[in-house]
Amino acid sequence: MAATAPAGAAVRCLPVSGDEVRRVVAAAPDTAPPAAGTCGALALTGEIRRGDGDAVAALLARSGPYLTRIDTVARGGDAGEAMRIGRLIRARHLTTVAPHYRPDRGGVFPPHCKPGAECVCAGACFLVWAAGVERLGEHLLLRRVAEPEAAAYLAAMEVPPAYAATLASLPAGASRPLSEERLAADLKGLAPAERQRVTATCGAYSEAEAIDELALAARRRTGTPRLTPAEEQRLGLLREKTSAVDRCRAAALTLERVRRWNEAAPP
Repeated sequence: MAATAPAGAAVRCLPVSGDEVRRVVAAAPDTAPPAAGTCGALALTGEIRRGDGDAVAALLARSGPYLTRIDTVARGGDAGEAMRIGRLIRARHLTTVAPHYRPDRGGVFPPHCKPGAECVCAGACFLVWAAGVERLGEHLLLRRVAEPEAAAYLAAMEVPPAYAATLASLPAGASRPLSEERLAADLKGLAPAERQRVTATCGAYSEAEAIDELALAARRRTGTPRLTPAEEQRLGLLREKTSAVDRCRAAALTLERVRRWNEAAPP
């Protein structure tokens, strides 16, 4: 269901899932149930245009705390409108998801996604994606953004200053892909302030622990080589820890989103 917006607006409402409704109710039992037409996510596609911010704002208002994320698959567009959308995203504590293509690891988003120009978040879309309190995905392209406010905006979104400098200095028409390594080091996952807040509440597991769990689980599936009793015990402990941290983190994100919605909602 699309919001009322100018012709060609690239914002679509994706229905809320039962799992998300249950998460919100578990985090805040007094929250009103979702109304008809509630969105669980928004899909921002094509090219960002004037009016898309109004469409996003309308769908946010209609969906309350049940709207959790923005899926960004856009070729670029209006940088000022992208920053307006980004400020709405950060104020509502939403996750942003760029395209990814990992069929060998069970991950393809969106479902038709294949490497190429039709499956990327580029230019002004990067400004939207950067606003996520949690940032996921991998197919992002930097393109020139001449908007004077972009540097201050990206700083507010906790993006390292080198990215604003790159956006301002790229030649018109040029693109620079972001490597998986740079994304992991600088941008993906929880934004810094949110990571600190959630870690204080939920604890954390290290990258080494996550890799160790994956490696042990793969060996358990294949039986090559067979896990020793000590390794079986370690795998069980790692699974317990990562599962507990992930559940706590999801609940903390949901609770904060509900809190912000309740503060912003009219009496």
